Amino acid sequence: MTCGALAAAASMALDDPAYALLQPMPVTARARLTHRLALLVPATAAAATLLILAARLLFDGQISQVPSAASLAALVTSAVAARAWLARRFPEHAAEGGATAAFGWSIAGVIVPDSLVPETVALAWLHHPWPVLAIGLTLIVIATGARTS
Repeated sequence: MTCGALAAAASMALDDPAYALLQPMPVTARARLTHRLALLVPATAAAATLLILAARLLFDGQISQVPSAASLAALVTSAVAARAWLARRFPEHAAEGGATAAFGWSIAGVIVPDSLVPETVALAWLHHPWPVLAIGLTLIVIATGARTS
């Protein structure tokens, strides 16, 4: 659940309050997102490193699985991808939507029964982080490529 909170916080940090002001300017959504990510990625990486180290030091043997850095990166990338797609249609609610998507996906394996959604899908970010990361990056590039957002 902490991973979901970290990914949700990353999505909320990408909020674009200057969207209405910058919409008439010849700046793509990709450029605005890249500038924001340049500030956010080091902070998120530091928080993720502290989270992983603290979990391994404090709860060694008490928890079943500590997420890897790749898993955290996959979940954060999925939050950014959801935010990028929502920004095309609902820019004022994109950050909240990305945060909700990331947090919801992080707890889906616990809440949703396997009969509805298999655990491999509900926790794909945890068990298969590299494909999730690749798909998330692809969706971000596609969503932010158009000038309309």
